[in-house]
Amino acid sequence: MFFLVQESSAQQLADFKYGTKKKKQFYGNSHFDFGLLVTNMSNPGAPYPEGHQKTAISFKILSKRYNLEKGKKRFYWQNKSVGDMFSLMGAVLQDASNAKRKEGSTLSHLLGFGSWGWNIKKPTRSSAAIGFNVNDFVIGSHNFERTPTGQLVNGKTIEPQGLYYGVGPSFFYDYAISDKLVLQTLTTYTVGVYRLVSVSGAVKNDQYQKPQLAHVSLDLLSSMGFRVGVDYTRVIDMGIYKNKTTRLDLVLGYLF
Repeated sequence: MFFLVQESSAQQLADFKYGTKKKKQFYGNSHFDFGLLVTNMSNPGAPYPEGHQKTAISFKILSKRYNLEKGKKRFYWQNKSVGDMFSLMGAVLQDASNAKRKEGSTLSHLLGFGSWGWNIKKPTRSSAAIGFNVNDFVIGSHNFERTPTGQLVNGKTIEPQGLYYGVGPSFFYDYAISDKLVLQTLTTYTVGVYRLVSVSGAVKNDQYQKPQLAHVSLDLLSSMGFRVGVDYTRVIDMGIYKNKTTRLDLVLGYLF
């Protein structure tokens, strides 16, 4: 019985610490994270989906401040645009033709994804919070027609496209698997409310319904400071073109 009580006590979220030398308390403090990404981009709603399957290496920057007490606030912010830009520059340096607009879909952002939440339960082995997000996102789908011989012609970027700003609900859930592993999840839904700028050369239609965005992030934090995770983001096109751009990121990060 003593060992069961001791194990249960060790598996409280409030006790989770990380670090290779000096252990740091995770909850109640601000943290910065750098993560390498293996990114897969796809768009099953495109006229020729095979031309929209892309895989690249990138990185993201992440910042969190999670409090645990019921009613207290937590904050989450991530940025992938810097890593995406470096990834694109690397592709252009390898092959100059990558600077030309090719068939494919894009899903990134400028400033990043930001979510705020307030805890709705007393923390034990698990914690939950609800709140809202303010996100920007960049999307665009460039498509070509095919001639009978398979030649790509008449390339154009159609709606929805551009840099959007949106808001929506966020839901946080954390669970202590053990005293050395913690699972953190974030689920958001963002409704696009304003387009700041369009993609250059796009077939623009200001009356087209603004897109929405669904996002799920799963992070497994270790007491050594390493983090593995999965980010899944999907465009929800409210108009006639049914853009289904999907971004799947496999993440390997380290907490500072």
